[in-house]
Amino acid sequence: MFEEKLSLKGDLKEGFDLAMELPADDK
Repeated sequence: MFEEKLSLKGDLKEGFDLAMELPADDK
């Protein structure tokens, strides 16, 4: 369960980093 949370957090951070690279024009 703890490892699942870690991997989930990693996925969220990866998605967040990708979103930050996108142009702000989409918002």
